[in-house]
Amino acid sequence: MNVIHAENIIAGELNEFEQAIRLLKRLHECKARQYLDSWCKRGEAGVYHNVMRKLDRMGNIYQPYADHETEITDWFPLVDCIADTAVYNLKWLGRMGQWHPEALASLTAYVCEQERLQAKEK
Repeated sequence: MNVIHAENIIAGELNEFEQAIRLLKRLHECKARQYLDSWCKRGEAGVYHNVMRKLDRMGNIYQPYADHETEITDWFPLVDCIADTAVYNLKWLGRMGQWHPEALASLTAYVCEQERLQAKEK
């Protein structure tokens, strides 16, 4: 059964990763209209602290389930937190091009090298 029920995602057309990325993009667009650039108004340190806050919240939500103390009956707080954390990290990665171009360049070089090695294996 397809878990993501978004009206413009057709089951079977996209893999799970692509579905999640599309859903994150839509979530980002909705929240960006509301919050604008508040996610980075305190610079990179502020972004880091926002990500850490989201991770702490995710842990607090999930820990009772992980410890088998309870069952999750309302999944929204957890998936919302996971999605927010993913969006923050993607936005942070994108902003690296402005804050630390060499960092993004090193990731780009790594990806290109991995693609080259995989093409060579074929």
